[in-house]
Amino acid sequence: MKRILVVLTFAAAVVAQTPESPSVFYGRLAENAAEPRPGEALSHADQLQHLKREEVVQLLPAILASLSSPNPKAASAAALALYSIEQRTDASDLLGPRTDQIGTLLASPDSRLQNAGVQILGLLKSPRSQACLLNYVRSPNSDPKAQAGAIFYLVRNAPSKPDVVAAVLDFVRRPLSPETKVIVVNSLGTPIVKEPALRNIVFSALEDSQDQVRFAAIQSVRRMGPDAIREAQPTLERIVKKPDESTDVRKEAKDALLSVASAPHVP
Repeated sequence: MKRILVVLTFAAAVVAQTPESPSVFYGRLAENAAEPRPGEALSHADQLQHLKREEVVQLLPAILASLSSPNPKAASAAALALYSIEQRTDASDLLGPRTDQIGTLLASPDSRLQNAGVQILGLLKSPRSQACLLNYVRSPNSDPKAQAGAIFYLVRNAPSKPDVVAAVLDFVRRPLSPETKVIVVNSLGTPIVKEPALRNIVFSALEDSQDQVRFAAIQSVRRMGPDAIREAQPTLERIVKKPDESTDVRKEAKDALLSVASAPHVP
């Protein structure tokens, strides 16, 4: 009798440890039956990159339904699944028609889910996903850091679009934390930003009261290219000469100036 009990107990343990299929896992999330166990969400998300297209299509309704789960871990597992699908070559076909459903992440009270929505929509690069991000940046009640992250994708995809420029300018007029300012400045630090109003945000940040913002601004100016460094040269020189400037900021400014000192100027 004891042997039978031991065998049954072992069999039950094996069954309990047998991985669920993706359909069972995401179906369980959608029904709010249980929250994912540690490592489970990542394991299933990884599988989504290798499943057949039709298999992913069958899973999407449950994944999308889980985005609105009252359990944050279930919603996070669904967001992770969508991010994994985004890595597929057919991601646009799979997720493009479902952009509005993915956009519900931006309305989540959880800033982490808002940020996940920003990344997924930003990588989609479709007109509809960009419109969702644009409206999100305009929102007065969303997480500022996640909104600043949305600016990164908007600027990368449409750096001169008037609506994007206006939304960014309106955003930076708000009272922002130093951490949020850093994200904005980093988002604008790219050679494709030619719009003077956006470039001026970075140049103005060179004189911000916070060291971390000035440091990020100098790095962004360097990423914008030699012409941007020359345009900011008077401010950078003031930073180098400022007696109470932090060592890191002064060094970054000096390195920026040295990088164009011997480089030929191409008008």
